[in-house]
Amino acid sequence: MDIQKYIASGILEAYALGDLTATEASEVAAMVAQYPELQLELDAIEADFENLAMATAIQPSVALDDIVSKMQNSPAITASKDGDNIKESKIIPFDQEYYIRRIGRLRAMTIAASVVALVAAALAINYYGSAKASENALAALETEREEYAQNYDMVKQRLDGLQNDIDIIDNPNNERIALAGTEVAPDALAYAYWDKSAASLYLSIQNLKELADNQQYQLWAIIDGKPIDAGVFDWNAEGLVAMKSFGEGVELFAVTIEPKGGSAGPTLETMQVAGAPGSKS
Repeated sequence: MDIQKYIASGILEAYALGDLTATEASEVAAMVAQYPELQLELDAIEADFENLAMATAIQPSVALDDIVSKMQNSPAITASKDGDNIKESKIIPFDQEYYIRRIGRLRAMTIAASVVALVAAALAINYYGSAKASENALAALETEREEYAQNYDMVKQRLDGLQNDIDIIDNPNNERIALAGTEVAPDALAYAYWDKSAASLYLSIQNLKELADNQQYQLWAIIDGKPIDAGVFDWNAEGLVAMKSFGEGVELFAVTIEPKGGSAGPTLETMQVAGAPGSKS
């Protein structure tokens, strides 16, 4: 037999507390008699229960020996009123063994009650801790769910934006115009997507340098030799940027660097890219 497994089952504690049936108690008693290790463990359990009860017990005001002595030396009397006389009844012998057994039984019940109370308290503390942990875990899951929802919304918006850009690029009515770098910015590059019939204009930034916080890029449409403001945009704009609409008559598109918010007229010496409709791109 696996002694340690038998001990770990808790049956010895139940036996010590008197919580087993008569049949179960007999079986445990036989096992204890057969295996000295079980007897040692049972002795230790009973000692622990005893110490626990003593540690939590309230000291009585009168010693047990004094109670037994007084009960032993005092005749049991019954009083009956017969005029003014009190008659003494027959003395009943004091059964010391009976009271010792009864007191022992009460002490065992006290020990069991103390153990049950401590176990209940431990279970309550454990339940509270588990409930608190579950509450915290639920809050963490809710936070994580909200983060996932936010990330999903961000990704969906980007995908929707990309799909919209693809639709614009693939639209055969949109003319793609390459805006090549100028002498002041030879590596700069951007593309304009212009639909004359719908008078729509979008700009795709390919390579434009970073600007200061007080600067922006500004797109110009040259019509009849005059620059017309087509809108401002930031250097780090992503995807296709919707600009102001134009129909027929645009001769050239150009981008300059202007103060934040744009200018009434282009600063020609800061022109970064330029390109004319109808040119190969």
